[in-house]
Amino acid sequence: MRSGAYASGGIECGLLHMACAQMARFYHVPYGGYIGLTNSKVNDAQSGFETGMSAVAGVLSGIDMLNMGGLLDALKAFDFAKLAIDDEIALMLNASSAGWNSAQRTCRST
Repeated sequence: MRSGAYASGGIECGLLHMACAQMARFYHVPYGGYIGLTNSKVNDAQSGFETGMSAVAGVLSGIDMLNMGGLLDALKAFDFAKLAIDDEIALMLNASSAGWNSAQRTCRST
């Protein structure tokens, strides 16, 4: 907050993407963005938490495309290990957004 630098891992960016995704759904246009990012400079618990929280928020709000693969330090660094972790997160988000089928109806989050 002191420098005014871009904080891609902050929940405020996730909230902004959520609002844009809801507006895009209202106007029936696709929406995607750099959501699921982190300000962490290394692949640690902070990067996983920030990536997971904002990516789940985006999927629950109906975002169509996530750009999050392996990016660290507010888009300034790339890590192959984080890319593998982000791929797993994306697979879990894809599975959870598909919903589940019961005998009577299909339940979905969006």
